[in-house]
Amino acid sequence: MTDTATWPAPPASRDLRAWSRTVGDHFPPLRLTAHGAVDRFTGHGVVRRSGPLVLGDLAAGTAHTVRRVPGGERLGLCKVSYQLAGRSVVTQAGHRTVLRPGDMVVYDVDLPYAVDNEAGFRSLVLMLPRADLGLDGGPGEGSGVRMSDRDGLGLLLGPMLRQLAGAEELLTGARAPRVRRVLTDLLAAAVAERRRDGHPAGPLAPVLDWLDDHLADDDLSPGRVAAAHYMSTRRLQELFRAEGTSVSCWVRARRLERCLRDLRDPLLAGEPVGSTGRRWGFTDPAHFSRTFRARYGVAPRQVRSSDPAEVPAGAPRDRSCTTEYPVPRSTPGPAVR
Repeated sequence: MTDTATWPAPPASRDLRAWSRTVGDHFPPLRLTAHGAVDRFTGHGVVRRSGPLVLGDLAAGTAHTVRRVPGGERLGLCKVSYQLAGRSVVTQAGHRTVLRPGDMVVYDVDLPYAVDNEAGFRSLVLMLPRADLGLDGGPGEGSGVRMSDRDGLGLLLGPMLRQLAGAEELLTGARAPRVRRVLTDLLAAAVAERRRDGHPAGPLAPVLDWLDDHLADDDLSPGRVAAAHYMSTRRLQELFRAEGTSVSCWVRARRLERCLRDLRDPLLAGEPVGSTGRRWGFTDPAHFSRTFRARYGVAPRQVRSSDPAEVPAGAPRDRSCTTEYPVPRSTPGPAVR
């Protein structure tokens, strides 16, 4: 759980412009409005970038509002705010989420939002590609998902975020690619856990978990998947159809996501692209390249040769399936209105 009593404060900046610059130099354009005299603003902050990931440790002794009004370009990014002290309210797309110490929430950089921070707040703000969390259905997917460092996978995620905020060498040194991979995998699992909490007893949840564990298997046909869960193939297909997708669409999207992750990993830079595809079930290199390009708009080799912070950040281009990932019909967690 959050322990702010022993947590060292980030560097201080008693100038509103300097504090705004600390934030603005690393995050997409924001508008900050102080509640009270600007010359009395007191803020603290440090922001670090590690590949496609940005982690900010932000605090202020003055109440203020931060607003995001996106332009025309889609960045394909989302944020996760993790409250360490005080109280903040994040508003986006009809969700108004109150954050107290230990609470976390996901929100989207490509949609307007407002964050009202009370005096004495402190939070860690993580920004990363939306697709890294499995939220590649377009802007707003996952917005408003709540987590906590008091239960579920948040019990692991909270301490990890706090340690990374205070250990720059883990985000910038030789271990940084592996650290980012572990962090994003854990965060994606935590988000998926909370989204599935909308129907925890649903029959599709264990199927998705099983598929994630067997993505490298040669045979993931509907018949095999259904047999592994003691249901008929027709019943399995009905479950996926109810969520606007199919077994094959879901498996293909998930495998491509794993391939993208490995192609971005500098520690796997010496591995042939075809080997990456084979590891995740694409036995034909030409088919792998075509499928990858259809989904992400670039060839696998382009990801390998490009800056991992740049390719590809946006939403997938392949829309052959109506919905790639089953989404709960209601966002879990209490919405405070």
